[in-house]
Amino acid sequence: GLILLLHGGVGLWPLIAVARLVAGYLTQPDFSLSTELLISGANALGPVAGVLALRWRGREPDLHSLNGVARFLGWGCGVLAVTTASAGAVITWASTGIEAGEAASVWIRWTGGSFAGAAIVAPLLQSWFTGGRLPTRLAELAHLAAVLAAVALLAALVFLPEQHVQLRTWHV
Repeated sequence: GLILLLHGGVGLWPLIAVARLVAGYLTQPDFSLSTELLISGANALGPVAGVLALRWRGREPDLHSLNGVARFLGWGCGVLAVTTASAGAVITWASTGIEAGEAASVWIRWTGGSFAGAAIVAPLLQSWFTGGRLPTRLAELAHLAAVLAAVALLAALVFLPEQHVQLRTWHV
């Protein structure tokens, strides 16, 4: 979402909301439509906030320097994660009646998952948008496959336990 809005404009935020709404109904049909709509909006709000924070800092993300990567991770991915998790945890708490302690746990996992997803996927996509080359050699493709498998395994361990069913669409 962050890269989509960074390069396509924040006006594309409804695409993120619709994608999250579809994913929500495919994975959690027990939430009400109003809850799904609110969470979908929260998932779109995060990337909007991340893009606005990056633009507020004055320039496009430069992933060729350590300062540029830190700025991208902090202002882009960090703001996205905190915004999405904060809105999502409050919505989940208000709509499901979970205890405050559980809502805090939801927030922590949601923040971590959103940050990890954005921090792994967004720089990869950003490098392609700024002239990076796609992996073509067998060793590069194998490395990419291993990294993606490790990310998928970590995501499954964090987000698929039954007590955290509300986080299963963190990736949208």
